[in-house]
Amino acid sequence: MKNKYITKLLYILQSFEYDSLKFYKYSFKLKIHSNKFKYKDKIKYTQKIKVLLTITLLLELVTFIYFVILFANFKIFNLISIIILLIILILIYEVLTPIYIIYSLSLIRPIENILKEKQIIKARKKVESIKNIKIITITGSYGKTSTTNFIKTLLSFDYKVFTPGKSINTILGISNEIEKNMKNDTEILVLEVGAYKIGEIKEVLQNFPSDISIITSIGTQHLEKFKSITNIIKAGTEIVDYSKEKSTIIAPIEIYEYPFEKYGVKIEFSKKKEYLKIKYNIVKIEKGIIYFKTNFSKETFHTTLLGYSMISNLSLAIKCAEIFNIKNIQGKINIIKPVKRRMEPIYINNVLYIDDTYNIGDESARSAITFLKDMKDKQIFKRIFVVTGGIVERGDESEKVNKEYGIFLSKNVDKVFIFNTPFKKYIKDGINKTETMTDIENYTEFEKYKKDFKVGDCILMQNEITDEYYFKSM
Repeated sequence: MKNKYITKLLYILQSFEYDSLKFYKYSFKLKIHSNKFKYKDKIKYTQKIKVLLTITLLLELVTFIYFVILFANFKIFNLISIIILLIILILIYEVLTPIYIIYSLSLIRPIENILKEKQIIKARKKVESIKNIKIITITGSYGKTSTTNFIKTLLSFDYKVFTPGKSINTILGISNEIEKNMKNDTEILVLEVGAYKIGEIKEVLQNFPSDISIITSIGTQHLEKFKSITNIIKAGTEIVDYSKEKSTIIAPIEIYEYPFEKYGVKIEFSKKKEYLKIKYNIVKIEKGIIYFKTNFSKETFHTTLLGYSMISNLSLAIKCAEIFNIKNIQGKINIIKPVKRRMEPIYINNVLYIDDTYNIGDESARSAITFLKDMKDKQIFKRIFVVTGGIVERGDESEKVNKEYGIFLSKNVDKVFIFNTPFKKYIKDGINKTETMTDIENYTEFEKYKKDFKVGDCILMQNEITDEYYFKSM
């Protein structure tokens, strides 16, 4: 099925997370602009996709057989009828396939919902059966996966810790992992919790209420899906509202100082819960090592992790480790490795490339560049280059946000490589310096520029563009 029409359709369906209306819209765009279709990743042949594919092909087959029988009943098999049947077959494949896929989706949804509920109940009962198990949940606009990884590393030497696989943060994904892979002697369950709408975090916490809830950040990532920053805040606060009655809440001090009232959100602080405000300050940076202190420990910690957001996430994890009385925290920090595609350092011919290509937002992008600029000011880097596709998921604000991002880039980096995306024009308008920007199609084309980089250069690699925007640009 590789590179075939149905595979492309299923890829779009999967990319839009099974949203029927969006799928239907872009399936017709695919027909009109199929030459512009790009695979950013490979389709994941999940059980759901396999079922949808099977039902769709069966519906197409049944439809074609119906016309064959119809022609047979009228006894009109000749060259013309065969040509007509071939035309009907093409029409079924080219025109009806998207409709059949949507119909197949509607057929399996009731069964899927029943199976989903059963799986959630099984996972919940498994967790409830483990005496004294502690649950830690992590959410935030960005930094969830990194913080989850840091906590698991810091706790795993002293406790039996289980966390679902990388970036599995939906109720069904979490439940599947718990049921299939969590051992019955688990002492600490660490859950990364994500959301695209209000109620998704609530559903996870109602089934797996946390003893410790961690909020990493509040930002505008996924704003296009949430529709407003108010909805993002309301979704995030569910992790507090639905944690256990006497739970502990850990978050950077900036979150407690956030102007919630500005967005019409009133925060209720339960007196039975403990609220910890985490703050850090950089002591010094030398030879790629960052030394920092926190407001809850006299110890000076150090790490080779890059970026202020990473230090913030690490500080949250360190506080969590202290709650569990973990000793030799610095020794455990030393073995923490960067999470793939999240400020991940990669050295090629002694030149530093930082892979930060996982779904950046405005806040995380600016934070990374500010960190690198500070490193340059300390003469750790000589030049800073950024490879970017722009800030996504900002809806009607896309032009404004990307133009402002271009202005920010022009003030802080030496050169920008800009992917061919719907946001390219806005970024270039913001930069407004032809000599400091270069257009590229993708990372393959970027390879030819690597010969120009020298020791002491730092290249920050941001996202090309999400699949959704490839489809929108067709």
